[in-house]
Amino acid sequence: MRGLIVFWCLVSLIMLFALDVRSDTVTTNGYTWTYNLSADGTVSLGNGDDCAISPSPEGNLVVPSILNGCILTSIGKSAFSGCSNLLCVTIPVDVMSIGERAFFNCSGLTSVTIPSAVASIGKSAFCNCSRLTSVIIPDSVTSIGEGAFSGCSGLIEMSIPFVGDRRAQYGSRNSHFGHIFGYQSYTGGIRISQSNGLGLPSSHCYIPASLRKVVVTSEKTLGVGAFDGCSRLTSITIPASVTSIELYAFRACSGLSNMVLPNSVTSIDSSAFSLCSGLMNVEIPQCVCVTNIATMFPASYQNITN
Repeated sequence: MRGLIVFWCLVSLIMLFALDVRSDTVTTNGYTWTYNLSADGTVSLGNGDDCAISPSPEGNLVVPSILNGCILTSIGKSAFSGCSNLLCVTIPVDVMSIGERAFFNCSGLTSVTIPSAVASIGKSAFCNCSRLTSVIIPDSVTSIGEGAFSGCSGLIEMSIPFVGDRRAQYGSRNSHFGHIFGYQSYTGGIRISQSNGLGLPSSHCYIPASLRKVVVTSEKTLGVGAFDGCSRLTSITIPASVTSIELYAFRACSGLSNMVLPNSVTSIDSSAFSLCSGLMNVEIPQCVCVTNIATMFPASYQNITN
């Protein structure tokens, strides 16, 4: 008898959880959208398995902010997967998450606007969006999944709030710039090694060969091996929030010719800029006491402002 009671309790719980999320469709602006409706009245685009829009969109698309009277707060897993003729997409301002593989194989996508409410970008979210040339990730984002931009072989510039998968994540492969591009090879990607620290094996990832400019907007520490081996980058902008630049943070960034370190920086590891053979001009804050400048910046020793 007791076992029967436990069984029906479990069945009841399963039914309650099932009722928390309801899948449905609605037709608007010429498209049929599949979505999940939560008990709190919020909507996630897609059902987690297949493309959420039919027919497959072409050209520019503005994703509706309201579906069937409910606010869209999430672009779900695989929501636009395989929409290869989608050129430009505008995501509603209330969206807080972009799910795993959300724009997977959107090979025609040239522009995407990520709103400032987004807090998370899932694994492989923009994988193989090979025509994207520029991406701005807002400061609201707190996590970026592995390989979120893998296969984005046309990227030239991007703005990121932090390096790696989240802020204050140091000393692992997840804390490297390469994390967001993944660890699997793709056409147009170059293999680089990024240090995890002295005595530890390096991580190997693939960065778009086309990428030249990176702007970091709200990181506090550029950790071990942050941009290690990113030899194709010609410009890295460090935000005024950074206080520390650690071991091998910019090692072998031979494409850099100028570097301006903000006044917030108080500590620079002696090997942070090793093998930066192209670095000709460096501006160092006066608050940083550097006694071995000639060793740290051998190529730019005559052109250092402190």
